[in-house]
Amino acid sequence: MLPNSKNEAADLATKALFLYKRNENIARRQNALERINFYRGNQMQYLEDTLKKRFSPDAIKNMQPEFFNITEMVINELATIYNDEPTRELIDGTDQDKEIYNEIIESSQINAFMRAANQYSKLCKTCLVHPVWRNGVMKYDLITPEVVDVVQSAYSPTEAEAVIYSVAYDDTNPQYDKFTANGIDTMALTGNVYVYWDKKKSILFSYESKNNADIADIRKQLGNPDDKNPYGVLPFTVLRDTYEFKTFFTESGDDLVATNKIINEKLTELNYITFLQSFSV
Repeated sequence: MLPNSKNEAADLATKALFLYKRNENIARRQNALERINFYRGNQMQYLEDTLKKRFSPDAIKNMQPEFFNITEMVINELATIYNDEPTRELIDGTDQDKEIYNEIIESSQINAFMRAANQYSKLCKTCLVHPVWRNGVMKYDLITPEVVDVVQSAYSPTEAEAVIYSVAYDDTNPQYDKFTANGIDTMALTGNVYVYWDKKKSILFSYESKNNADIADIRKQLGNPDDKNPYGVLPFTVLRDTYEFKTFFTESGDDLVATNKIINEKLTELNYITFLQSFSV
């Protein structure tokens, strides 16, 4: 961690900006973004980009692009833990404890959330779960790796000393539906809001670039004017698809999207060949 200063929050935010702009972190997030796009069926832009590299503009005009979402099919087939809803029971709790527990189960939609968490951890290999108290009820946020970076522990590379993630502008919910193809890094978009957590601090900030320097703008948090972490620990649970012992983020699973790309290309080429044979072009 950086030493304390008169503006510790700005120091930490600047450190976070430096971390996520490292090339290897950008590449990892872009890879995760591509997987999520394929899983959600946002594949057309990737297919069109590939066709532009292999065919002339005149040939592309006569093509019928086609994609088949095997990524979603395979992931949903593998993520089976929550296909059947689990039975949960609070043991040795008071009537009030049971009432609170049941309210949390209902408000958080825990079964639907964990089904999605299982799917995305299969897809991205590493995800974070962040329990939050929002609008008077308990919720869980699923933070996928295309929007997050961590400060790895100096003693254990699979553990984090700090977590930094981006959220939609003026919205502290990290779940959003807008994903961009072509390798655009969601965390490098000026105007986004970023959240930094370590064991002592919880900081909300944005930034702007001036004279080749990133200037952090610390935003006020309602009910937390001193930017303190009230828990004293990182409020995240790490979900991994496999046991990891070298890095925080598991780096595997490129084969599924690569195969999906080939299938899309071959289906489109087959349509084109059929067109040429049908009309004797």
